[in-house]
Amino acid sequence: MAMELSTSLTILSISLTVHTLFHINDTIKRSGMV
Repeated sequence: MAMELSTSLTILSISLTVHTLFHINDTIKRSGMV
């Protein structure tokens, strides 16, 4: 049970990190265009 919870949290944090990186990358691209 604890193992499954740990795995879910890991997947969630990875997804959040990837999402944040894409958002930052998109923001940099937009400011670069201006």
